[in-house]
Amino acid sequence: MCSQEEKDNFFSWLVGGAVEFYANNMKLNTPQLVIEAKHKSVAENDVVSEFLNECCKQLSFSDFLKLSKSEKKEWTIMGTSINTPFNKWMDDNNEPQPKRGLLNTRLESLGFRKTKAHGNVAFQGLRLLRDESDSDSDSD
Repeated sequence: MCSQEEKDNFFSWLVGGAVEFYANNMKLNTPQLVIEAKHKSVAENDVVSEFLNECCKQLSFSDFLKLSKSEKKEWTIMGTSINTPFNKWMDDNNEPQPKRGLLNTRLESLGFRKTKAHGNVAFQGLRLLRDESDSDSDSD
């Protein structure tokens, strides 16, 4: 069995944890080690960033703001226009299909500004690489 001292230490630890829990509005503090592991895991498994690096040309929002109106239109991609190539890229790379909305959420978290164009979601500062080659061949 446990000694009285061990019981007292356990009880003190338990009560101290409860006091801290209620003082933090009933929220547990995530240990730094867990936070770092999560960031590392996200970085290693960030299929959206991999897709963007392989298939898109990216422009910072500050650079986007410097563009002319017609250039801004070229650097704004409709959500539906990027979803199809993203899903194909996922298939081609044997990645499981992501949860609905992952691409949009991740694009926003990466700093791409979400806007509405003709009532649909669009992102500023992105264009597909294939669009550049298509437009180059159109000018021939």
